Amino acid sequence: MKDGFSTGKSLGIGLPGAKRLVSEFDIKSIVGKGTIVTIIKWKNG
Repeated sequence: MKDGFSTGKSLGIGLPGAKRLVSEFDIKSIVGKGTIVTIIKWKNG
């Protein structure tokens, strides 16, 4: 979750950038099972 960090050849801004733009952000990961990323953006007004 550090800007500029990538395990591939990307810019490394995807998840950190998404976290800055949303109301709620959560990652749960279990080795050998997988990862769940939950992103919620509440509508203002």
